Amino acid sequence: MVFVRLAELRDAELLPDMVADALGLRDQSGRSSTDVVVEHLRDRRMLLLLDNCEHLVEACPRFCESASTCRS
Repeated sequence: MVFVRLAELRDAELLPDMVADALGLRDQSGRSSTDVVVEHLRDRRMLLLLDNCEHLVEACPRFCESASTCRS
């Protein structure tokens, strides 16, 4: 399980970066953080808990939809 604390996040565009940080991912390839997270999760079974995301009502569902594409 990975717990991502979002209470302090004010810029919704940084949501994928927060998730990547929580997963310990550092990518220098120029890919988007969403792409890096999806690639990382692709072959894993993991509970990703986005805590306090009620102020990110558009960004969280969008991110979750992208992340759900990594399921096989």
